[in-house]
Amino acid sequence: MAAAELGESTVALSLAANPDKLRVALRAPATAHSTLFCRTARRLRGSLIGFTYGRWIFILLMPIPLVSEIIPVNRNIYEFNIKMESIMRLEDFPTVLIQKKSLVPHISQQPAHAEKGAPRAAYIPLPPPSKEPTEILDIDKDTPDKHVPRDPRLIRLTGIHPFNVEPPLTSLYDEGFLTSPELFYVRNHGSVPEVRQADIPDWQLSVEGLVQSPLVLNLAQILTEFEQITAPITLVCAGNRRKEQNQVRKSKGFSWGAAGVSTALFTGPLMSSILQRAKLLPGAKYVCMEGADKLPNGCYGTSIKLNWAMDPNKRIMLAHKMNGEPLRPDHGRPLRAVVPGQIAWRLANIEYPEDKYREVDQNLYGGKIDMSWQETCFCWCFWSLKISTTELEGSDGILVRAMDEAMNIQPRNMYWSVLGMMNNPWFCVAITKQDGYLRFEHPTQPALIPGGWMERVKRNGGDLVNGNWGAMVEGCEKPAVMEGPKIDLKKPGLNITISLENFRRHQIGPQPWFALEGEVYDGTAFLNEHPGGAQSILSAAGLDITEEFMAIHSETAKVMMSDYHIGSLDLSSQETLKNDTNESALSPSREVFLNSKFWAPSSLRSKTVVSPDSRLFTFRLSHGSQFLGLPVGNHVMLKIDDPSTGETIIRAYTPISKQDSRGTIDILVKLYPSTPNHPNGGKMTTAMDKLPLGAVVKFKGPIGKFEYLGNGEVLLNEKKRYVQSFHMICAGSGITPIFQILRAVIEDPEDRTSCVVLDGNRTEADILCRAELDDFMTENSNGKCRIVHTLTQPSSVWTGRKGRISEDLLLEYVPVNAKGNVNSLVLVCGPEALEVAVRNTLLSMGWNECDLIFF
Repeated sequence: MAAAELGESTVALSLAANPDKLRVALRAPATAHSTLFCRTARRLRGSLIGFTYGRWIFILLMPIPLVSEIIPVNRNIYEFNIKMESIMRLEDFPTVLIQKKSLVPHISQQPAHAEKGAPRAAYIPLPPPSKEPTEILDIDKDTPDKHVPRDPRLIRLTGIHPFNVEPPLTSLYDEGFLTSPELFYVRNHGSVPEVRQADIPDWQLSVEGLVQSPLVLNLAQILTEFEQITAPITLVCAGNRRKEQNQVRKSKGFSWGAAGVSTALFTGPLMSSILQRAKLLPGAKYVCMEGADKLPNGCYGTSIKLNWAMDPNKRIMLAHKMNGEPLRPDHGRPLRAVVPGQIAWRLANIEYPEDKYREVDQNLYGGKIDMSWQETCFCWCFWSLKISTTELEGSDGILVRAMDEAMNIQPRNMYWSVLGMMNNPWFCVAITKQDGYLRFEHPTQPALIPGGWMERVKRNGGDLVNGNWGAMVEGCEKPAVMEGPKIDLKKPGLNITISLENFRRHQIGPQPWFALEGEVYDGTAFLNEHPGGAQSILSAAGLDITEEFMAIHSETAKVMMSDYHIGSLDLSSQETLKNDTNESALSPSREVFLNSKFWAPSSLRSKTVVSPDSRLFTFRLSHGSQFLGLPVGNHVMLKIDDPSTGETIIRAYTPISKQDSRGTIDILVKLYPSTPNHPNGGKMTTAMDKLPLGAVVKFKGPIGKFEYLGNGEVLLNEKKRYVQSFHMICAGSGITPIFQILRAVIEDPEDRTSCVVLDGNRTEADILCRAELDDFMTENSNGKCRIVHTLTQPSSVWTGRKGRISEDLLLEYVPVNAKGNVNSLVLVCGPEALEVAVRNTLLSMGWNECDLIFF
């Protein structure tokens, strides 16, 4: 949060140049690091009980002491009996107690470092063996991070760059209580600056704003003039386990698995020590921190409460070491803020290795271990529970739920959110039986890695939000859904891998390649045949178009794709393309709003009721003097996230905005409510009608094979031709592309092109753009324009044509073209049934296919 946004009572740690705020800034000789810290939950003590819930084995953390002693570290197994008398209401649960379960304090014991009979304090968890990577991975050599060696085991969540990763879950678990720097998760928003060792002492931290004594400290001063604290801290990304939410409904975040959490010993001065030296002024309430390096949207910043920063129990520090070593580039070298205890993601807590760090009070090589008086905890805990194979075989899964001493529990069910953050429902591991084996299946796999029971349940038509983790329960059965045959978009037997570099060579030029579900297609042979014109393919060149292709193309189009399939991209290239939107390349100050390759964001300014089932949506462009940039006869792609379901929907629309209008775009839409035959109604129009003012949508374009240049000149599939007349046939909201072209003809006094419009609707109230169409007729005194309305449900006072647009109506107003007149075009837009009927009728009347334009 920028300091300027926080008000006069703000204490800010930032790079903002506002003298009435407190600022702490890291100043580098070059640029500062953009790696973000993520915050962890506070751990509260509890005890574990286990019982079955239906056919599930259930693990529950209770705040009431159920065992008589803390588990001794010199015993491998502690046997205990669970008693639940009068400690909770059992009538809500079909409960069968599991007796005499064993807890193994295997992490805290550290047998490799302990001697027999050694005191309990000797078992302090030590960092795992660590070997700093020295080689630059091939995947990083062409990125801004080409100077950063990395561990190849890390799973990339956002493609090649920026670097956002989590470790394999098993590798993370096997390292134990502390995580090595090479496997510690990373959340980057940009590139990692190259920090030279010789420059590190000269990096500067400034503290300014609401302070009596502004400070500028270099790193050497921070390390020598302030007490250095070392504390074990678990950090967890707010997006951890987001892949589970994305399986239910796509959020705005990328797919973290369950390993976006790590623990390390962080060393550095407490932030409170530095702030105290600056002497805070009354009225300061917040601390704002900003990095010095520039991202596409400016410097990254965050803020915390000042009273948190000043509380030594919060352990908020400026760390320069991790597990006793200087910070590595991906972890904030040379200095990072560490704010523990803020994100509420918890692991169950049984035995706490963290406690070993505070159980003695003694000097040690000039330092001291003196944390025994502190109760604050910032770390995870590993635990184990012995369960017999027989019990596992009789269960469908294992559920894990935590409860703290305030009786707060993890939610049973997922709470889906747009950002997909802080997902923390019970963790469910499914148990399946296969060929005499028990198979334990986690909910998901991170990033694009397939697998997990959620994917399987969803694929089989199960309901992931039915409160039963997708399982079918008596009384909740859904009717069977017959799935159609899956269309294979690939060419059978083709096994060619195409490099990302080779793929991107074809984003410009006569041979456009595009990606779809990780496969590469060459659209060259279809340029002249595409219904939307060659530009639709050219605009997709070099991009992953999976989302929009699947949203708008028919099954027929999907069947055709195998003919154009030429190879496959590897997994990392797929993820890179998926996240490489390059929307940041669209400058907000640009003169023209639309871009044919990248989605441009826009916000809803107003929603006007035109008729009972029609709305005029007005969206803001990037700035008030910006042109839309849409040629007459072209369309835009509109992408929105359904406010109710979060589903991304994409459709093509023709705005009714004038070509010279600035700052806004007007979309006229006819709503299609649910009916017995169509219970869901119009998916896009229903979602649009639910959009609140200020909602952000995205546009891409222009698209289309037809463009009217004026004075009878048209551009059709990139070829010019001249016409003397248009015959325009439309129904309902199909009037919008017709309206654009008709307006261009009528409003140009030099344009002598004649136009006949046949407009079909149900009732008189359904005639869209009625006032403008009437004006066109009034303004036209030379016979240039004629508009004919026909209604299928006319009122008793209607004097116009009645019925659908029929063959008789076409014969009356569209001449028979027996001689193949090339001076006329027929423009058609409406429901599919209308377009099919018009096509068949006009072809029988002698019209050529190339003279019939369907929008």
